[in-house]
Amino acid sequence: MKDDVPLQRLASELLESLDRWDKRLQGHHEENRIAPRTSLPSKMTALVPSGHRQTSNPDLMSGIEVWCRNISRQGMAFIHAGQLKADQLTICLDSCGAGAMWVQAEVIRSRMVHPEFWEYGVVFTGRISI
Repeated sequence: MKDDVPLQRLASELLESLDRWDKRLQGHHEENRIAPRTSLPSKMTALVPSGHRQTSNPDLMSGIEVWCRNISRQGMAFIHAGQLKADQLTICLDSCGAGAMWVQAEVIRSRMVHPEFWEYGVVFTGRISI
């Protein structure tokens, strides 16, 4: 895996490229969204279960770095350097330093978008306190 600065640059370029594709394809396919999306290209922390067991206990989870593409009140899309094996994760939403809000999320979509990155779509399933 690359060191942090080139990885950050690659993630930023990939987010821009994915947004360009979204704009180009707008109106060409049907979207099943209930809530409008807001672009939010930012780095966030997510917790995924350690090992192979699914859990929502933060003490049994490992922190990873994800780059958010967009967010709505019902879910978000993000990219991650590598494939995640977890179906459930916990994400820290911290908008403009207003304070961390942790939400549980379920992966509903995943795809490889670059040899080093996967894109994920998650639906929020609830808030938790950490």
